[in-house]
Amino acid sequence: MSFRSLSNFNLSFSPSADGTNLDYCGLRYAPKETRMAGGTIKRLVRDRGFGFIRDDGGQEWFFHRSSVQGNFDELNEGQRVSFEEEPSAKGPRAGNVRSDAA
Repeated sequence: MSFRSLSNFNLSFSPSADGTNLDYCGLRYAPKETRMAGGTIKRLVRDRGFGFIRDDGGQEWFFHRSSVQGNFDELNEGQRVSFEEEPSAKGPRAGNVRSDAA
């Protein structure tokens, strides 16, 4: 199937009354709700650009320097951070990692 044959489809969408859901060709889309978790940086591997966070429940989360909001090099082991839980094929992953320091 080429893109040309896709031009025969009539696609449309309409927002719901509250503006949060879209009805796209009969399919419903609801924005993913993210929950911020908190924890402490357990280990940093600065030369490779990643680290691990232990959350308040004892679970460990991998994070990469690209998921840090701010400067990765300013993070330290033992520092409190907040993060969003992200699914990963390799296990729990932290995204949008932010320092709790003011």
